[in-house]
Amino acid sequence: MSELVKRPKVTLVFRYILCFVGISVMALGVALTTKANLGTTPISALPYVASALTSMSIGVWTGLFNVLLVVAQVVVLGRRFPPLQYLQIPVSCLFGLFIDIWMTCLPEFAAHSVAMQIAVLCAGTFTLAFGVFLEVSAGVVVMAGEGAVKVMTIVSRKEFGPLKVVFDVTLVLSAILLSYFMFRELKGIGIGTVVSAVCVGTLVKLFLTARRRVAG
Repeated sequence: MSELVKRPKVTLVFRYILCFVGISVMALGVALTTKANLGTTPISALPYVASALTSMSIGVWTGLFNVLLVVAQVVVLGRRFPPLQYLQIPVSCLFGLFIDIWMTCLPEFAAHSVAMQIAVLCAGTFTLAFGVFLEVSAGVVVMAGEGAVKVMTIVSRKEFGPLKVVFDVTLVLSAILLSYFMFRELKGIGIGTVVSAVCVGTLVKLFLTARRRVAG
């Protein structure tokens, strides 16, 4: 009887650990993509431009931006907002912290060669997708960006996939407008942004499919 009680607790602890690892790996993917200097990820596009405007880091702005997304979810859903998803707030702060840690630890790859930049971009895209896969597999709490899109699906009654594309495109366009308005040039937007937007979701689906095949 005691084993039956303990087993779910162990499983829950493992899921939270997996979520924690997934957030760290996602942050590494964002940092690698950004360090490739070919354009950052869609979710970090606005924070990147904001960090160029202020003394605050991309990690701090990413955390703040994600917290704002959580607040928006609460405002839209009201009492329908799942209490567990308030964990998105500390997760958002942790995600931003990890981004700053990885940004500090990683070297400036762009100083080497274009081939190095492309290799780092590919590594960042793969790493980010694997981090998302771990976070999704944990099934504990969604990231703020995903949570915002899920709220959009509830309100609009449309599918997650197309709305995720609209959400990412909106973030990138907002970053482009802010960048041009403040700097008269693009900051943090490039081929890497496009690669991340197109490839990360596809890789996550491949990881999830592979997991199902192994489990089944």
